[in-house]
Amino acid sequence: MAAGHVNKNADSMRMLATAWFQARNLVKAAPVMAEAAGMATDGELYARLAQIQLERENFSEAVKAGQKALDKGKLKSPGQVYLLMGVAQHRLGNNERARSLFARAAEQPGTKSSAQGWLKYLASVGGTAGGAGD
Repeated sequence: MAAGHVNKNADSMRMLATAWFQARNLVKAAPVMAEAAGMATDGELYARLAQIQLERENFSEAVKAGQKALDKGKLKSPGQVYLLMGVAQHRLGNNERARSLFARAAEQPGTKSSAQGWLKYLASVGGTAGGAGD
């Protein structure tokens, strides 16, 4: 891209970010995916960015990227984004917000079972903080 041989667009940036992600270089994948997501016409790349940020334990950034994915829309699996955001909120210690997000995920056919598992877990821990933040 820098040499001008590849056009800098959402698709080429997505491919580069995916390569960094597959190489497990999340530090390099995150900013490239963020740039690609900003160029994309749907929220799918923001959803991928939310996953990257969650794996990096940048929980507040995962929530922000997830919200951008939902705002941009046209998602194949909005329930997956609600799940990611719920996990991030739980890890930030925001269990009430996490419950709300898991409840939204439970309304989606592809994420219903996982979301119900998280809701049961949160009920069992009774609102204790979920762990270290970012």
